[in-house]
Amino acid sequence: MKKITKLLLSGLVLLAAAFPVFAEENSDWDCNSTALGTSASFIPEHTIYGLNYQHWWDNFGLDVTVGGYFNNAYSYSDSYLCVGVKPQFQVYKTDPSKKHMAKVYIWGLAGCTGQINNPYNYGDSASKKSEYVFDGIAGVGFGTEVICWNHLSLPIEVGLAGGIPNSPAFGFCSSFGLRFRF
Repeated sequence: MKKITKLLLSGLVLLAAAFPVFAEENSDWDCNSTALGTSASFIPEHTIYGLNYQHWWDNFGLDVTVGGYFNNAYSYSDSYLCVGVKPQFQVYKTDPSKKHMAKVYIWGLAGCTGQINNPYNYGDSASKKSEYVFDGIAGVGFGTEVICWNHLSLPIEVGLAGGIPNSPAFGFCSSFGLRFRF
């Protein structure tokens, strides 16, 4: 059942990414080249999510996502940190004269995910040490960014990615987000 769900989801993402390819092209698309928002990248055994910043210079773009959390319970404390940097290269864009625009691009990914575990009990915190688990992340793929009303950006990306050394995994990944372009 999981394979069918992944296959259907992959088909829907590919279909959504293919729609802008059939639109009319125009070369004057540089308005609103900076964006702020949120993003989540689902990589096997690793997730990069949080605040997102993106900027485009003609056909080259850079996307940075930073996030994490801190959890301090009475018997256990853990924290999570993730950073992802995606260089992007535009391969197609639609007509900017309409209120809805789209672009198709190729992306690469370099990043890091990490977890800090602090196992402690009442009065016995000196006997247990904190554990730091960090993994390097890398990937490649393609994506589409649909822009509605000249400011609302909806990026959808798919590709292959993985991480090493503590939780080695490699496979299909996807990314979704919501940004405001200005």
